[in-house]
Amino acid sequence: MRRLIALLILLLCLSAEAAQKRVLRLRAESTVSTPQVTLKDIVLDVSLLSPAEQEFVVMDSPEVNKQVTLVWVAYKLQNLASLMDISLAGPGRLTIIRQADNAFVEEVRVLALAKMATVAPWKDSQCDLEFDAAECRRIALLSGNGKASIVEAVEGATPDTVRLRLSCEKTAPVLISGRLSRQVTVLTFRNALAKGSVINTSDILATMVRSDASLRNLPSRPEEVIGMELTQPVAVGARARFTDLMQPFCCKKGDVVQAQADAGGLVLSVMASALAPGRKGDLIKAQNLQSKKTIDVELTGPGQGRVR
Repeated sequence: MRRLIALLILLLCLSAEAAQKRVLRLRAESTVSTPQVTLKDIVLDVSLLSPAEQEFVVMDSPEVNKQVTLVWVAYKLQNLASLMDISLAGPGRLTIIRQADNAFVEEVRVLALAKMATVAPWKDSQCDLEFDAAECRRIALLSGNGKASIVEAVEGATPDTVRLRLSCEKTAPVLISGRLSRQVTVLTFRNALAKGSVINTSDILATMVRSDASLRNLPSRPEEVIGMELTQPVAVGARARFTDLMQPFCCKKGDVVQAQADAGGLVLSVMASALAPGRKGDLIKAQNLQSKKTIDVELTGPGQGRVR
C-alpha cells in the first residue's frame, strides 16, 4: 500500500512538471524578409513566448531557401536560459524561405530618384527607375539594417542605366545598378477627325508616359500639331505623328493675301490676289491689286505673306 501511494505521488509530480513545460510547435515552412530569423518567425503560437523570447535570433536569413533540422533548432535555443524549459514539436526538417522585402526595394527606388533629381544628367528631368530581379534580391538583403540612403548616383555603362551607392546605418555601402526609363509627353486625339481637318487645341490631350522605342520622333509639344492639317483620318485616342501632319492651306486661288514688303527699311502692306492655292511656307504668284503686277509671295499664315 505504501509503495502504491509513493508511486502515485511520483506520477503526480511528473505530471505537474510536464504541465509546466512549454511545448513549442514549429512551422514546416517559414517565410522571412528580414536579415535575421527570429523565434517568432518559426513558431505557430507566439503567445507561449515572452517578448524577449520572440525576438531571439535563431539564424541569419539565408540568401536562398534553406532547410534546418528540428534538433539543430533545439541546440540553438539552449543559448537563451529562459528557453531551457521548452519542448519542440514539428517536422524533422524545417524550410526557411527568404522573401524579397518589396517595401524596402521600393523605398530604395524612391531614394534613388530623389538623389538623381539633384545631379546631372538627370537634374530637372522626369525619369523612372527599375531594378532587375538580381538587384532586387541584393537590395532586399540589406533590409532591416537601419535607415537607407543613396550616397552617389552616376551614369552607367549605357545611357539608360545608372550606378548607385546604397548605404544603410548598419552596413557598408554597396554598389547597385538600375535601368532608366524617361517620362515623355505623348499627344493623343480627344476626337475622331477626318482627313483634311485642321487640329485645334481642344482636339488633343497631352499625357506623360514611360518612354520606349515606339515613341521616338513623335511630336511632344502641342504647338507642333495645333493648326496642322491631317493627311489621313484619326480615331479617338490615336497618337499624333509627324507623318500624319502637313501645313494647312493658307489661301485658295483668287483669295486676297495681305503681304508685307520691305521698301528701303520701311515695311509696306500690299494687297494681292493669289494666282494659285498654297500652304504655309509655299512661294506662290499673286497679282498686286493696285499695280496689277505679278509678285512672288511667301505664305506665312492664313491670308498672310511676305513679298519676295
